[in-house]
Amino acid sequence: MQILLTVVVCAVVVAVHPIADFLVTITLRLAISIVNCVLPFI
Repeated sequence: MQILLTVVVCAVVVAVHPIADFLVTITLRLAISIVNCVLPFI
């Protein structure tokens, strides 16, 4: 049941392009922020 629910949620996220674009944008911004925070310490 949980796997089915996960598949449905993934399908909705992929089907609705603004949601997918939003998630990708947030992920990229988060990754860039983490790199910027860690880079000075390296």
